[in-house]
Amino acid sequence: MKNLLLIGLLSLIIIQTLAVNGVDIANPMSATTFTCLKNQGNTFAIVRAFRSTGVLDPNANSNLQNARTAGLTTDVYMFPCRGKNATSQVN
Repeated sequence: MKNLLLIGLLSLIIIQTLAVNGVDIANPMSATTFTCLKNQGNTFAIVRAFRSTGVLDPNANSNLQNARTAGLTTDVYMFPCRGKNATSQVN
């Protein structure tokens, strides 16, 4: 029983050590703001690239560029639109 408890505690310590922080962005943000977020310990930014209304997010390109300028790892997320063809949205 003591061994299981020890293994559990060690697992929690390791998992917490491997954790990273990041942000999910939908509004326009400057490179200065992304730099501030990085200085607060964030390592990545996930930027909205497609709105649920079926259109590209006009802030996506500048947010991606600003986040990369600040040194953050980037990715995007997309909200699918139920009224449009899935294939055309992905393309």
